Amino acid sequence: MTKHTKNLLVGVLALLMGLAYAFCIPHQVSDYSEGHDVSGRTLPAILAGLLMLAGAGLTIQSWLARRGGPSSGNGEETATPLSRAALWRMAAYVCLVAGYTLGLTYVGFIASTAVAIWLAMRLSGAGRPVLTAAISLVGAGFLYIFFTLVMDVYFPEGWLW
Repeated sequence: MTKHTKNLLVGVLALLMGLAYAFCIPHQVSDYSEGHDVSGRTLPAILAGLLMLAGAGLTIQSWLARRGGPSSGNGEETATPLSRAALWRMAAYVCLVAGYTLGLTYVGFIASTAVAIWLAMRLSGAGRPVLTAAISLVGAGFLYIFFTLVMDVYFPEGWLW
């Protein structure tokens, strides 16, 4: 299977997931708001739209590449196998997402988000651990303030807040 064929399948899958997510929003999330236009459905609707947009973009780009369109090259590229280091990094990201999910429930939003951001930056190759720790703490604080004050979305409280 060529790289373009795989990208086409992933694009179609992302588009379908976005559509399914958008379909579920009215049935799963309340549209209650306290007198303003932002409700609990706003962020999920934005995410569903972005997922559908990204899926459609990848689908169109891959379709053009398979047919020999403007961004194709020769159209016969094959996917390269992943190195052992790339597989370990991918497994580390999967563990990071699972740990973050558990951390949200048991530890709390700010602490688990700061640790997750820091680990993601370190896994991506960012140097200067003190700077990345400062960025992750500021980012987690900003996200908490944005969601609680602007979006009026509250997170479950863990034993660390």
